[in-house]
Amino acid sequence: MKRVLISGGAGFIGSHLCERLLGEGNDVICIDNYFTGHKSNIRHLLKHPNFEVIRHDIIYPYMAEVEEIYNLACPASPIYYQHDPVKTTQTSVIGAMNMLGMARYNRAKVLQASTSEVYGDGEQTRSFQYIDDLVEGMIRLMDDTPDDFTGPVNIGNPNEFTINELAAIVLELTGSKSKIVHMPLPSDDPQQRKPDISLARKMLNDWEPTIQLRDGLVKTIAYFEDILSRGSVRH
Repeated sequence: MKRVLISGGAGFIGSHLCERLLGEGNDVICIDNYFTGHKSNIRHLLKHPNFEVIRHDIIYPYMAEVEEIYNLACPASPIYYQHDPVKTTQTSVIGAMNMLGMARYNRAKVLQASTSEVYGDGEQTRSFQYIDDLVEGMIRLMDDTPDDFTGPVNIGNPNEFTINELAAIVLELTGSKSKIVHMPLPSDDPQQRKPDISLARKMLNDWEPTIQLRDGLVKTIAYFEDILSRGSVRH
């Protein structure tokens, strides 16, 4: 059993990570300020004897005795992270430093996750360095990685599609009569989202995404239909 801390553990990815690590027999601490996460995401875990939930914002120091830290605490959607850019920056910088400080104290391993927005478009990609050898891996959920940069591991689906194609399939699968409206591209939104997963294939035993767009949308639609039918919300 390992003692693990997941910041942003009440989010969509964080809550599923909590489930996985608990299922492997670990002791899991979930911290979240519920800005984009939701209590309903982890409600089914509350009675688990190895699960602990703390309402906390990682821009403020926090300390616990842990062996591994998964830092997922930052808004991913432009709607959320542009709502309060200063707070988003504080979470990404001060929050990450606080998580690294806890790791230094415990000599713990850290996984730092990020979306593609932090990198911008391909020609504007920034690189990151390891900090005191605490950061074992940085996972970017999308975007390109320069050939000479071996730190982050991209996890995503390299099969590209346009937003028009996505919208058309959603309308088809839901039977919606909604009209597709073209709006200006949000500021700072990357124009290309095609991850290079060659490093993930190499490091994760030939890992490949197994669910393609249409199959994923079928599951997603069923998921939200169930949520709406129960009158609850799980982001």
